[in-house]
Amino acid sequence: MALLLADHPPVKDLEVTVTLILSHGSHINTIIKKASSALGFIVRVSRDGFSSNAVRTLYMQLVHPHLEYCSVVWSPSRKGHIDLLEVIQRKFLCIIGVRFGCRYKKAGKPGSI
Repeated sequence: MALLLADHPPVKDLEVTVTLILSHGSHINTIIKKASSALGFIVRVSRDGFSSNAVRTLYMQLVHPHLEYCSVVWSPSRKGHIDLLEVIQRKFLCIIGVRFGCRYKKAGKPGSI
């Protein structure tokens, strides 16, 4: 006789969301939404002629913490999750490249910000 377990909602502790089967997919989706929102803010604000150092500082203060907070706990192991997180970094590099006249390929890899 099989015993059915009740479906429990994800648990959130220290802003890290974990499901019953220890999946972090919903947490990574939340991180991506927050980081994308912060990146959009940087794009809107930096249109007024900010220097590349100022834009980088905004990124490091507003976006990067969302990507790094408790990453040791939820470290993405699936290729799809890693790609989703890297998309945010690539978008930033493309924005910097377009704003300051260099191509994305010259800007470097996402981890070298």
